[in-house]
Amino acid sequence: MDADKIKRLLHLENNKERIIAEDQMFESGVLIPIVSYKDCDYILFEKRSTYVSQPGEMSFPGGRKEKEDISLKVTAVRETIEELGVAQEDIQVLGKLGIMVHQHRSVIHAYVGKIQWKESYFSSYNPTEVEEIILVPYEEIIHQKPLEYHIKLKAYDYEYNLEGIKKQLFPTKQLRLPGIYQDEWDLGYRKIFVYPLENVTVWGITGRLLHELQGLYLESDNK
Repeated sequence: MDADKIKRLLHLENNKERIIAEDQMFESGVLIPIVSYKDCDYILFEKRSTYVSQPGEMSFPGGRKEKEDISLKVTAVRETIEELGVAQEDIQVLGKLGIMVHQHRSVIHAYVGKIQWKESYFSSYNPTEVEEIILVPYEEIIHQKPLEYHIKLKAYDYEYNLEGIKKQLFPTKQLRLPGIYQDEWDLGYRKIFVYPLENVTVWGITGRLLHELQGLYLESDNK
């Protein structure tokens, strides 16, 4: 893995662009960690603990921007330190991969960083957030072709409460919206990238970010 190559390919963090409906979303900073250990490079994944949302899922370190964070890059580094227990001086941010606007009201700022890994880091992670850390050889996964699937998304103008009573969320009939928008309607399809590894599966947001890095890296090889 050529860190200088990745650094050249990634854009410097630009001035923050305006995101429509940003007031209804929350911003997160995520770091894709490339770990250097014993003369080899790996991509690090976290298996989320049972104490956090989406337990057992594979993810990269990251989380919501705090008030004291002066930038989303600071957020990504802070979260990496908190989750993995690595020292800040062992983290080198190579650049910003991009911004992902997720349907679950989150705006994810993704960065790529290199970590000089120490033996002690294998046991320094925060068990309240991380159940296990998994290192996958960089050259192996960067050339692995993912499985691709499509899932169908739907919107509903109602929901049922715990007593089974139907509650109208959006009065589509009273607003005289077209019939196709009453009760439920399709929101189209979303592509899912899946990376089956030896004992785990990487997909969802993590799979999408990995696919973006993979595409950027491999595209440069073809130029």
